[in-house]
Amino acid sequence: MHLIVVDKDKEIIARRYKIPIHILAGIKGNPFKVAEAYSNANIRDYFEVQQALHNELELLGRPVNFRAKRVKKEDQELVLLQLTFPTVQVVKYIDYEDFKKYTTEEWIQKLTDWVYARIKRKRIRVKDKEAEIWIADTLKFVKINVDKETFVNRVQKLINARIQAPVLGALGELLGFPLKPMFFHDNESVLLQLVVTIFTIPLVSADPVHALIFSEPGIGKTTIALLYKHYLKWEYYNEIPSLASLVGDARTGKSRIAGCAGIWFDEVDKWFTKQRKTSELADIVEVLLTGMEQGIWKRSKGGEKTIEIKNDIPVVFSGNSALPTEPRSKLRALVGRVTEDAIHALDERIGYAVDIHANVSAIVMKSTWEAVTGKSIAPKPSVMRGAVEVLREWWLDTPEPKEIPFQGRFARHYKRTYKALMVLFAENPMKKQWADENLVALLAKNLVKGLVVQKLEDLQNLQ
Repeated sequence: MHLIVVDKDKEIIARRYKIPIHILAGIKGNPFKVAEAYSNANIRDYFEVQQALHNELELLGRPVNFRAKRVKKEDQELVLLQLTFPTVQVVKYIDYEDFKKYTTEEWIQKLTDWVYARIKRKRIRVKDKEAEIWIADTLKFVKINVDKETFVNRVQKLINARIQAPVLGALGELLGFPLKPMFFHDNESVLLQLVVTIFTIPLVSADPVHALIFSEPGIGKTTIALLYKHYLKWEYYNEIPSLASLVGDARTGKSRIAGCAGIWFDEVDKWFTKQRKTSELADIVEVLLTGMEQGIWKRSKGGEKTIEIKNDIPVVFSGNSALPTEPRSKLRALVGRVTEDAIHALDERIGYAVDIHANVSAIVMKSTWEAVTGKSIAPKPSVMRGAVEVLREWWLDTPEPKEIPFQGRFARHYKRTYKALMVLFAENPMKKQWADENLVALLAKNLVKGLVVQKLEDLQNLQ
């Protein structure tokens, strides 16, 4: 067994920046730089830190772009593959006869899925200029495991034990929240059910549901966001990103958003301060409007250079709130500081909004971060991925709401949120025994309008 020995200083840095300890364990360079880049989700900086330390790297990722070109090298018929990852462009030479063993469709499938590569840095001269390329010695096409069975079995066990809301109970276990499924009616469990619900609706809905989550500190917003980042390929930002970081580089075509499953913007309450550039924030909001509505993320870099990525994914905004505030009103007030044109447009794209001030942080007794750092029994990534696939299959099977109390975009938000809640509170989704329609409709309506929870009675008195 190969063990990683971690010195105390790196362990402290890992805790401070909230990143997995193994990221720092093998680093010989400045651990603060690696920790800061990784914590900020700045993969480009992280990769460049690694570059400075090694001329050889191992890479696992999904290409955002690729090209194949037939070439002749030293009288050999070869195919030059150029794979563009979010952090680097890699080239690989393949024998032409080996290349012909697969059809065009098979190659497209391989090159748009996960790839493992062992790459080396090499300097070459191009038109009297020195350039740097990364050449793949090893290139393997990886099938990422998805374990649906484990999650389904856990839900079934809770059903057999006559546990209320077995799907929500199984999800609570996966996310590390101490749900007490035997006592779903006590105050503590009801509040925790709400927390797990608002965090997981975007995972359940097969169509994107964008969320706005404000709360007092300590209910697990950042923790869940980082869990999604490490386990489910979400992008995470705890400060305002540049357009290049968010959408991609128009010159090279490299984009992190191309292969991600969702985006989580954390600490948005700090974005709209006087220190921020108004034009910078306005540009980000403009990109968000198109991305959240049409799934098209577009950025121009002067002239004709434009990068446009199609990826219809959920977007979550979260932040701390000192006092209970109607969440949609707070968002409109924040956005209005930088651009009045987008105040209502961004609000209309938010599927549901919530502000929780019910002392939930005192109830969340163990941090989900333990699951990320491995300090407790952590869910396997394959089980997390499998759970999401199963949840979305159930979402597609749920009935449509009989009445929709909204119009326009909000009608769409209500429908998607309603169906997600039907799954989360289902009695037995395998037998299509869904949740109580009236209760689900009531909660969905209040979430879409904007729900403020200061005490348990606020949930009991929904209208």
